[in-house]
Amino acid sequence: WDGVVCDGIGVSDDGTTITCLTNQWDYGGDAFDREVIVEVEGKGYALTAETVLWSYANLWSSTTTWGGNDPPIEGDSVVITYGEYIVLDISPPELVLLTIQGDLSFAHNVGDLALNCSYIVLQYGRLFVGTADEPFETYNAVITLVGNRDSYELPVYGAKTIAVRTAELYLHGRHRVPWTKLAETAGV
Repeated sequence: WDGVVCDGIGVSDDGTTITCLTNQWDYGGDAFDREVIVEVEGKGYALTAETVLWSYANLWSSTTTWGGNDPPIEGDSVVITYGEYIVLDISPPELVLLTIQGDLSFAHNVGDLALNCSYIVLQYGRLFVGTADEPFETYNAVITLVGNRDSYELPVYGAKTIAVRTAELYLHGRHRVPWTKLAETAGV
């Protein structure tokens, strides 16, 4: 992806990891699951595996994701705007409304995660709790829709809802066998 300049760059002691601190993204182009190209000035290009990809992402827990403010608190409503890619790396407090126009992805490496919300509206966005190639199977991910019988109903969708409108919802977890083997023939 053209346009990414690394101001802060570091290489691990064993030489297997490169850390790149990018400048602010201008929302131009697609910055998700892009090929990694490493050029060492005067030496050429490093060989990278086809499976090594990068995305311009922000962590839910980081103040930089929220414009220098603390992450959302209980009772807040949150909008993930077009072009934002946020990784849910903590279980946020109970939210009222979560509107996803960009991308929200549950982190695979932080343990169990919970998302408690009255309404989740995906409008041209994507919500990932695992993918077909990389299911969320090591830990538990729980989405709880909170409210009661008197909760306000969103037109068309209702109350306590995950509304998906021209959007994508990916829920891939542990593989479960949908059948069992009987020890003996069942009597009818």
